[in-house]
Amino acid sequence: MGTANNFRDGAPDDAQQPPFERRRGFSLDDQLKPILPLVVVWALGFWCLAGVAQSGDVGELLLDPTWLGGAAWYAGVISQLGAVAWTVAGVAGLFGAWLARAGRRPEASRFLVVGVVATAVLLADDLFGFHAVALPQIGIPKLIAQLVVIAPAIFWALRYRREILRTRYSVLIASISANALSLAVDAIVKPGRFDFAVLFEDGPKFLGVLAWATYFAMTSRDIARSVLHSIAASRPPVPPRRGRTGLSSANRDRLGTRRSR
Repeated sequence: MGTANNFRDGAPDDAQQPPFERRRGFSLDDQLKPILPLVVVWALGFWCLAGVAQSGDVGELLLDPTWLGGAAWYAGVISQLGAVAWTVAGVAGLFGAWLARAGRRPEASRFLVVGVVATAVLLADDLFGFHAVALPQIGIPKLIAQLVVIAPAIFWALRYRREILRTRYSVLIASISANALSLAVDAIVKPGRFDFAVLFEDGPKFLGVLAWATYFAMTSRDIARSVLHSIAASRPPVPPRRGRTGLSSANRDRLGTRRSR
């Protein structure tokens, strides 16, 4: 009898109703709006690629380095995974910053945005080797180049130290420690390509990058959870749905149970 009463009026109990889906399909006009900017970006990108390619080998610009050099398929896989981890950290930070701004948490949003900028600099250095190749080639010592690369991260950690103390900063400390060990091995040992010490330079670096990505993912998740809880707490309670009899579903269940006895 209780089950039958739950579906009286042709609708399930309130607790069993799925949340309301607010999303709707986009009109053709809305679908076409982002196409024009996309075409402009494509045109500019192709124009830049064509201009760069005219000054050298097109294959060197577009093809995979392992194929160009005839190296094994797994060559550089740890370095590439590290770049992916930097990217994950940046994307997670941007999403958390957007949600924090939407939830009226401007300081948390700025904290994540500046952290993403520092992450982007580290990613660019990992991809293009600024501190190891590009900057030393123009006469900047490698140590100074390393300081230039990590300067945004240092500024971020000092400027937003109070925000960091509100996060799971143990993961961030682990990341900084691993990367510091990598820098120390590079500066003191200076291992070559075939030296076993390379494991103690790039190994901690890769683990540090993974910890960095984990930190930004966890921090963005915690900020998002806090924002959503605040939004949910600020909403007025939803009154129970009433049927044609004027009784709530819970009272109808109790009334049905009594009648069945």
